[in-house]
Amino acid sequence: AAAYGTVGRVRKRRVLVTYGRTRIHLDQVDGLGHFLELEVVLADGEAEDAGVAEAYALMARLGVRDADLVDRAYVDLLAEMAVTIPTDDVSVRRLAPADASAHRAL
Repeated sequence: AAAYGTVGRVRKRRVLVTYGRTRIHLDQVDGLGHFLELEVVLADGEAEDAGVAEAYALMARLGVRDADLVDRAYVDLLAEMAVTIPTDDVSVRRLAPADASAHRAL
């Protein structure tokens, strides 16, 4: 922080699970909700494509779709929310079937 400054602060709780050579991060991020991150550890000199293929195979087994992917860091998501939603008691998540009636009412 002293050398580069800060752009935001992320508070999270992480559970780390390993499956083969993949680290599965289960994150609960204050103000955002729950996230899953896959980190495939590559061998020295191994092509990145091998890790990507392994991550996609595990995503399929877990039921994670391409549409579920988030392409930004938590700090960026929090910054977007701070600009658009000025409240602390909001969580961002995908709608579940149980949310259908409440969503229709909105």
